[in-house]
Amino acid sequence: MPSPAAMERGAAIAGAILDDHKAKHNGAYPETVAVALWGLDAIKTKGESVGILLTLVRPPAFQPRANNTNNNTNSAPPRAASWCTLP
Repeated sequence: MPSPAAMERGAAIAGAILDDHKAKHNGAYPETVAVALWGLDAIKTKGESVGILLTLVRPPAFQPRANNTNNNTNSAPPRAASWCTLP
């Protein structure tokens, strides 16, 4: 989970969420994000909400993990909390 189709749908939804926020806040990424994960919803959609979550919190491929020292929260997409580190 998520299935490839659910990951694609989740990525599209996450992109729309970020685009909407950036349009309303002068291009700034949100400082925090929240996604509700419900078992029944995940089963029915084959993991669409997980796809949203993974898209929102994964570190950007172009920015190394070690370069996480600047305090400008608007320079890159939101990151996962330290307890939810993704490879």
